[in-house]
Amino acid sequence: MSESNKANGNDLVVVGSSAGGIGALSTLVSTLSKDFPAPIVLAQHLDPQRPSHLGAILDRRSTLPIVIVSEDGPTLLENGKIYVVPANKHVKIDDGHVHLESDHAERPAPSVDRLLSSAADSYGEHLIAVILTGSGSDGAAGAVAVKSAGGVVIIQNPETAAYPSMPLSLPPTVVDHIVEMEQIGPLIYDLLKGVDLPPVEKLEDPLREVLLLVSAQANIDFRNYKSSTIVRRISRRMAVARVTTLGDYLDYLRGHPEEVNELVKAFLIKVTGFFRDPDAFDFLRRTVFPELIEKATGNGRILRMWSAGCATGEEAYSLALLVADALGPDFPEWSVKIFATDLAEDAVAFARRGFYPETVLSDLPKDYRQRYFERVDHGYRVSKTLRETVIFGLQDISRGVPFPRIDLVVCRNLLIYLKPELQRTVLDLFAYSLFQSKGYLFLGKAETARPTKASFDLVDKRWKIYKCLGGPLTIPNHYSPQHVSHIVDGRREARSRPAAGAPPSDIPTEKIEISYLRRMNETMLRFLTAGVVIIDRSYRILSINAAARRMLGFREMA
Repeated sequence: MSESNKANGNDLVVVGSSAGGIGALSTLVSTLSKDFPAPIVLAQHLDPQRPSHLGAILDRRSTLPIVIVSEDGPTLLENGKIYVVPANKHVKIDDGHVHLESDHAERPAPSVDRLLSSAADSYGEHLIAVILTGSGSDGAAGAVAVKSAGGVVIIQNPETAAYPSMPLSLPPTVVDHIVEMEQIGPLIYDLLKGVDLPPVEKLEDPLREVLLLVSAQANIDFRNYKSSTIVRRISRRMAVARVTTLGDYLDYLRGHPEEVNELVKAFLIKVTGFFRDPDAFDFLRRTVFPELIEKATGNGRILRMWSAGCATGEEAYSLALLVADALGPDFPEWSVKIFATDLAEDAVAFARRGFYPETVLSDLPKDYRQRYFERVDHGYRVSKTLRETVIFGLQDISRGVPFPRIDLVVCRNLLIYLKPELQRTVLDLFAYSLFQSKGYLFLGKAETARPTKASFDLVDKRWKIYKCLGGPLTIPNHYSPQHVSHIVDGRREARSRPAAGAPPSDIPTEKIEISYLRRMNETMLRFLTAGVVIIDRSYRILSINAAARRMLGFREMA
């Protein structure tokens, strides 16, 4: 059934809210037009001990029919109708119907997480999820499921929400739009109407122009990303901008520079979770980590790992949890560094905070939560000891400098978005990082470590875990200084990232030269064994390499 909804292109809108939600929902339904082209399911936390008048309240504001979901059996979803869930029942979406459920677990009813997760399974990329005002974090885990399935996630602007903690609980990488309450209805309508673009092969020239413009302004090169993915995400932004052709959208981008940032966010959105695919991490714990720890015991007790495409940090912290658990009381005596890099600045900032809503940690073993997390309002914070192990930074993997002497690289479900040529280049980059230590590479289930110039031995076919047996002795040519991107190691101020390859012709020459010299400086400083400090005329430190930090006793702040 769920596949039928996806295949037939049926759309669905689901809305979750809590404290202050009645007013927000009233505003939302008042902005919906009579020709609204999808059903809407509303889940609002209400006191089950008191009679609910939500349906009657919304009926006075809405031009669309209001349907109170009944306990008599599944309710068929029809376009242009609003379905209100009773206060004392949980709800799921299945086979084009709304199903009510009894649930005695200690969580708000109806569960927004349950609604979103079941709808994501059924509707996939044809789902639009909306999170409005509310307290707590219900909806955070469900929003991750929506984004994983390719759907769209909208939140009410937390700055103007009566209770902002519910929309704020969502990781930034799953949020497509942050919108004022009065604008959510029209935005949903535009997204549902959408923009039909010609096949990718007929869009080659205007698509190239759009990506060149993005590269010039955002210093990120998306030309090696798969065109089908790029076009699908561009079409959603076109619907928001209300333009119908790619040429018109190019003109819109030129006249609205802020739209470039929104488009980049749409390209970069990724989802993750703690111990995603638990059996895979169990394989690492039982098979890979004992070997790495045994080898490191005789080599200065040094472990170095790299989480490439770390998104909001759950994967990097999962590695840290495994290491801490494996080393036990000896953990503080080891030098463990986990480099976690991503292109999305807001995702990296979220990861550095180390704060996650309770629902996101629901799959973690309880003892992990007790030992490695601190309970705070509406969620948990990663313990200081664990946070200091992970070094977060900004990096465009298509042109970044590899980390040397790495024991384990984790890069899951990133290669599938890249064209084959760039996949090979990135694999060579990983091999350069791994070959000295004969380390391991952990990829996504749909990815492979071939073809590449490096030598990878398949260790586990199911979870795509490889051992690097050989690789390039020098940095792959693609990563020569003119292709280096600055890596922010989580303890320095973020700087602009350089463009890849030959810069677009419309970038001023002086900017190209300055960017090139900055990249050269960063590259030389990184590999020099002598201590080097660069200062300006006011004696402010512009750059300092690791050797100088050690000599001068400078400590980098997390």
